[in-house]
Amino acid sequence: KKSVEFVQRINPNGKQIMCYPYGDYDANVIEKIKENNFRAGLATKMGDAELSIKNRFHLERFDTNDFLQ
Repeated sequence: KKSVEFVQRINPNGKQIMCYPYGDYDANVIEKIKENNFRAGLATKMGDAELSIKNRFHLERFDTNDFLQ
């Protein structure tokens, strides 16, 4: 609860996106972030995000460590 309050305080426009800590999330976590008006969730699975309403809480991503330096 405190983390959601913090995010809402620093970003009051209501367009929050969750980056799941260590990629750890399940249906309960998704339900909670939906209840708190988060727009999407970033998983730790590497790949191009499929941007769709259906998939918006399971978005793949690239980390800066995934690219050659």
